Amino acid sequence: MDYNKVAQDIIDNVGGKSNVKQVTHCFTRLRFILKDESKAKKEIVEHLEGVISVVVSGGQFQVVCGAKVTKIYDAAVAILGDSVAAASSGSEVDIPQEKQSFGNLILQKITEIFTPLVPAIAAAGLIKGLLAAFAKIPGFDSTTSTYVIMNTASNVIFYFMPIFLAYTTAKALKCSTVVSMMLGAFICHPTIDALVQDVATKSTIFGLPVIKMEFAVGESSKIFAYTESVIPIILGVIVLYFLEKFLKKVIPEILQLILVPGLSLIIMVPVMLVVVGPVGIYVGYIIQWLYYRRRSVGRLRHFRRTQSPAADWSERRGYDRYEHPDVLRWFRKLRPSRRCPWRYVQDKEQRVKAGSCFLHPFRMAGRYHRAGDLRL
Repeated sequence: MDYNKVAQDIIDNVGGKSNVKQVTHCFTRLRFILKDESKAKKEIVEHLEGVISVVVSGGQFQVVCGAKVTKIYDAAVAILGDSVAAASSGSEVDIPQEKQSFGNLILQKITEIFTPLVPAIAAAGLIKGLLAAFAKIPGFDSTTSTYVIMNTASNVIFYFMPIFLAYTTAKALKCSTVVSMMLGAFICHPTIDALVQDVATKSTIFGLPVIKMEFAVGESSKIFAYTESVIPIILGVIVLYFLEKFLKKVIPEILQLILVPGLSLIIMVPVMLVVVGPVGIYVGYIIQWLYYRRRSVGRLRHFRRTQSPAADWSERRGYDRYEHPDVLRWFRKLRPSRRCPWRYVQDKEQRVKAGSCFLHPFRMAGRYHRAGDLRL
């Protein structure tokens, strides 16, 4: 495939070089910001070689190219030259607000934050998979220095996730990447990590309490920490974005080079430890709690034979699983009343006729009723 020809064909059919305001790319798409979208020929672009589809969304003309998008993007930048110099250098090019809804803006920023990390996460997953496979080989020694070093290499992206996310979030929001990364490195520092996990000792910063807490997740308890976290640093960089905008308005331009990053860091350190960081951790653990809660409810609703307390009991004693007292007790508790509508049917043949499925008791009760075995 001639990537220069593909790029040239795409540019010609989006209105030419003069109609391209900015071009960027994500993991699979070329993202054009056009001066006049009416000049773009979507139907023609969709049928070009190397193009999978075209999506017009969020003020962007998105050309889906798949895994070859990087090579097509490089060819497009070489053709466009100075017209996308601002985009290549990372300076901000605003998308017209009337073309961009709030939902599209959120999705766009999430994509810009997480897409650059996908290759690193995939590489770490590949290394972990290989190490796990080697560890199952008889005689393989997982205590060797090679194994330990490679395992550490695969953990870096996860352990220092706040630093990587600080960089990508700052790039997405167009705020200071260096200060953001300093903030991410700060909450990953071993001293701060030990301080936050020491729940027995009270710590303060400028007289404000550093929030520490232990959470119960499922059957285990966890002390929250900022290493490997996602939400706290994203919230922190969002606050930093608005703080920098405010400081640049009130501080003279001649002093901004020193005072804006310095004051931003001085303000953000206590804000991260007292407000933003704990809020992010709480949100993360609420999501975990909801996940475990939903899984528990799912287990109750889908009460399979292999999960029931009667499974092993019935196999050992040769009884039907409905005869186990724990099953009957659980069954009657579903709708407690003075007169339980689910009378235990002694005849096994009638149970089979009514439907022996125990996955949904309410449906089974209806089957009993239709079979004449439900007596109030």
